[in-house]
Parts: sequence; structure tokens; C-alpha cells
Amino acid sequence: MLAALLLNLSTMLLGYLLAKWLQHEDQARTICLEVGLQNGTLALLITTGILQNSAMSIAPSVYSLLMFASASLFALWARRSRPG
Repeated sequence: MLAALLLNLSTMLLGYLLAKWLQHEDQARTICLEVGLQNGTLALLITTGILQNSAMSIAPSVYSLLMFASASLFALWARRSRPG
């Protein structure tokens, strides 16, 4: 669980910081959410739909729960810190 959380937070942080470094705040927030949310759902599709292996879907399930929680927290922060 710790590895999944670190993977999710590090990809979100790297996506945000890279885009912010390029000085695009709105795009940085969008990229942060995009890289944080897409991988878990794709992994679940592959493990349950294509491979039909429920045991392999445990790790993506844990990752997905964590990614939705971290993305929700980020979205709340981004909404409150938005100027205007």
C-alpha cells in the first residue's frame, strides 16, 4: 500500500511541478490529475477484462482507491487556492 501511495503521489507531484516550471498553472493542475488518475483504471481493465485474473487485480484496486483519495484532496486544494 505504501508503494502504491508513493507511486501515485510522486507521479502527481512530478507532473504538477514540471508543468508549473513551464509556467502554466491551469495546465499543471490538469496534468497532475491526469497522471494521477489514469493508470489504476487501465490496470484494472487489463487484469480483470483481458487477463481475467482476479488475483492480479488486487494491486490496481489498492492503487485505485488511493489515487481517487489523493486526486480528491488535490482537487479540493486546487479549488480553494485558485485566485478569483
